[in-house]
Amino acid sequence: MVINNSMIFFNPLVWGTVSDWVVVLVTALTARYLWKTLQSQLKVQELQGKITLIENDRYRQEHVPKFKFKIIDHELTKDSNGVSAWFLISIELTNNIAYKVDLKVLPWTSGMVFKQNVDVVQDFVQVGFQEKLRVDTLTPTGEFDMSNGEFSCVLLFSDPAGNNYRHVATITFDYTSKNIYADPIPELIVT
Repeated sequence: MVINNSMIFFNPLVWGTVSDWVVVLVTALTARYLWKTLQSQLKVQELQGKITLIENDRYRQEHVPKFKFKIIDHELTKDSNGVSAWFLISIELTNNIAYKVDLKVLPWTSGMVFKQNVDVVQDFVQVGFQEKLRVDTLTPTGEFDMSNGEFSCVLLFSDPAGNNYRHVATITFDYTSKNIYADPIPELIVT
């Protein structure tokens, strides 16, 4: 078959042949699909990162050590020095294990002092761990409002994964009643 050179509109030396254009077209299509694949993979990695964060948080919430606070006994007396109170508080680990347990008792009522330093430190505790803590307080006359007194037990600890937590129980009292309120779930301390 004879091709008439006068029919060719483009010079192949300048514009290339059909096979050159096919190579260019295939390269462009390959680049486009590679770009789309890369974008899809980035989106999948982002979603997997979010799922990992959700699963880590779920695992942490399921395995967080939980403590139960309970007032076993108490007594309040008033004399010329002020209002004296003692409380026997039970603190029990109800699930999992906890590390670096540090319990501090902090007064909230103005003028309240503790008759002795109340601080419990344990490196490791297991389910069933129970600490009975006696807290003796004195609030000088004039500082104590007969309607209430208040102090908090602040428990700092870590879980097996190394997350740090704070669990607070607030004890309020007056001459007629005593109440204890503990945070239902320990608060994660983000550092």
